[in-house]
Amino acid sequence: MILVGLALTCLFGWLLLPSKIEGSALSRLSFSFAAGAAAISLQMFAYDLIGIGWSRLSLLAPWTVALLWEFYRRRPLLGWGRRQDLGWRHGLFALGVLAPILVWLPYERSMPLTSEAWDAWAIWLFKAKAFYLDGSVHPFLERSGEFVTQPGYPLLIPLYGTFLYVWNGGVADQGAKLTSPCFFLATLGVFYYFARRSGWKSSAMVFTVFLAGLPMFGVVAFKLAGYADTALSLYLVAATGFLYTWYREGRAIDLAAAALAATAAAWTKNEGQFFLLGVILLGAVGLARRRSSLADWCRLLLPSAVVLIPWWAVRRMHGIEAAGFVPGLDFEPQLFWVSLRTLVGKASELGSYNVTLYLFIASLVAAVRLKPAGSFWIIPGLVFWQLLGALLAYATGRNDIDWWLGTSADRILAQIAPLALLPAALVMSHWRQQAAASPETPGQSRPAPPPGARRSRKRGRGS
Repeated sequence: MILVGLALTCLFGWLLLPSKIEGSALSRLSFSFAAGAAAISLQMFAYDLIGIGWSRLSLLAPWTVALLWEFYRRRPLLGWGRRQDLGWRHGLFALGVLAPILVWLPYERSMPLTSEAWDAWAIWLFKAKAFYLDGSVHPFLERSGEFVTQPGYPLLIPLYGTFLYVWNGGVADQGAKLTSPCFFLATLGVFYYFARRSGWKSSAMVFTVFLAGLPMFGVVAFKLAGYADTALSLYLVAATGFLYTWYREGRAIDLAAAALAATAAAWTKNEGQFFLLGVILLGAVGLARRRSSLADWCRLLLPSAVVLIPWWAVRRMHGIEAAGFVPGLDFEPQLFWVSLRTLVGKASELGSYNVTLYLFIASLVAAVRLKPAGSFWIIPGLVFWQLLGALLAYATGRNDIDWWLGTSADRILAQIAPLALLPAALVMSHWRQQAAASPETPGQSRPAPPPGARRSRKRGRGS
């Protein structure tokens, strides 16, 4: 029944995706899972606020209506994108993506939720279990002082786990752990979508395979299954990718998608709330540079207000702190530099992150020479922004710095690693685009530019 619940998540998310977001069936399946998990958790939260009980029937009811409406509209279930003949490159791509997953998945199945994955059990899945047994979030929040569970953390992962328990008819921790590998797969699909949308297929394939085999990204997704870090990675990539494409192409749907994905990141972890602030600031700069309507500002600001203000009100009602920090307050410079050295040192470890750090630095150096559109710098800018948020949090000294870095630094870097790989994929595509656009040599024809380049010349605005 857990597997059925995961399949329903994809179905519900598909019902939410607009047809204007183009892409292959697999890419849209990734977006469907991302949208479905966020929407289900918000549905659970809304039901609890208005007093509707959680049951299979009550949770299915609105989605059944939506599904019937889609059948009435005769919208094809998997009719996305053009059908393409599969070649040897697609086979190698599938093998490269699936091989790390096949290696990791049995290991994840054998790992119990013990003290080695303490946060996964005590903070995330323990809440899901408590919410399910109580039938509401309020009883747990009222007595949260009895547990070491960080009650101020956002609720996407706990409430989505509660949905799976409701659908299963009972608590199933090992089943709920499967959500983390699903977020892993969805991150690969979303990463490929943006790398392919803005560049060449071969480049998108190579870097997606590289991401699939990233050691620490796999450790967090499979060995530490139950944490919220892999889900956060998914929403970071989605929000950044849509914000980048909005800057390039100017489509309102991309701005709305960026705001929704950033809101989902903020609904997943506190780190996502700092990220949301960065997306809003960049979105506001983009809107200020254009002739923007009130509707554009609503697309940027309303999603986060609708989601986070009720959560803030619930926390206030129960007297629960947000467990975050205010940038600039309680700042200890020596802790900032200690944290920076530790994060850079860990990121440079080949056994944990391969050459992600070096590819990221090389992409910045290459971008200075290749001079892509200014919108490119949004992506590395948000990588630095997210790292800055982590460093400012460490610099508050709220915990013993050695213990804190030892237990969280690897996961912080794993959250950002997929986003840090995206600039390298785009730079490689831009380099090939420039090579294709250069005057052909005698006796040779010039290859056609990639679809992303053709699209940006037709639609690009504000780059």
